[in-house]
Amino acid sequence: MLGAYAIKIAVSKVAITPMKGLTSGILCNILVCVAILMAASATDAIGKLFSAFFPIFAFVICGFEHCVANMFYIPIGILAASSSKYVALAQEAYGLTAEQISSLTVLNSLNNFIPVTIGNLIGGIVFVSLPSYLVQKKWKEEDA
Repeated sequence: MLGAYAIKIAVSKVAITPMKGLTSGILCNILVCVAILMAASATDAIGKLFSAFFPIFAFVICGFEHCVANMFYIPIGILAASSSKYVALAQEAYGLTAEQISSLTVLNSLNNFIPVTIGNLIGGIVFVSLPSYLVQKKWKEEDA
């Protein structure tokens, strides 16, 4: 069933629209970058753990897209789809069609990787790093 589940996840990731991939990527990386900033700011181990855990937990629960995670899920689904046993289980358990499973190709995976990666970059740079930089720059100018 694990192979069938990998196919199901990969099919759903390859099927997302570019706009959903972009927006989901933006929202995901905002949470990931905030988790990193908060963990770096915490002074003790439990603070680091909790400050990283909850934003990451939120992005997983919300189903946001992260390019690095997708670089695992999509290829593992493609590999699982090469087994007729896993394909049969995926069709039976999750109601996937042969057409959906045949969409699992390296070329079709770019329909996910490109917009999600762009979204991750926008989320991390525009919505977290740039505002953080501008705030720090203003504080340093005030101190000088």
